[in-house]
Amino acid sequence: MSNEGYIARFEELFRSFDNLSQAINKQREQNQRDNAEHRQRRAEAARRGELGEDWKTIQERIDNGETTLEDVFSGKDTSEAAETIRKTAQQNVTKVMQQARQEAEENDEEDPFAAFQEKLSALSKATEERVRHFQGF
Repeated sequence: MSNEGYIARFEELFRSFDNLSQAINKQREQNQRDNAEHRQRRAEAARRGELGEDWKTIQERIDNGETTLEDVFSGKDTSEAAETIRKTAQQNVTKVMQQARQEAEENDEEDPFAAFQEKLSALSKATEERVRHFQGF
């Protein structure tokens, strides 16, 4: 293949990557808009009290710059409302996981969380090994 042939193939490949990059960026931007709209709708519902008093209280604190959703769900916000929201979220996640496992069992499918648990276990073991290694110094 001549130099012009290589250059043409390179340019074609570059255009392909550029098109892919633009498509990914467009999708990412759309996802960000969708997420922002969802967050806005949730915040408005919380302000109106449609999500319960705890969410209304937390949203007021978010609006006043006193907390963030990250603080609420990470445990950094230790207010009673935040603790209640975390507890409810944990119960909901547990319920959804149980339902997913039950559905998988009923359909003779693999536990949908087994691979994830294996990865977490491997990560935990690797972390423990690193800690042991560093403690030896």
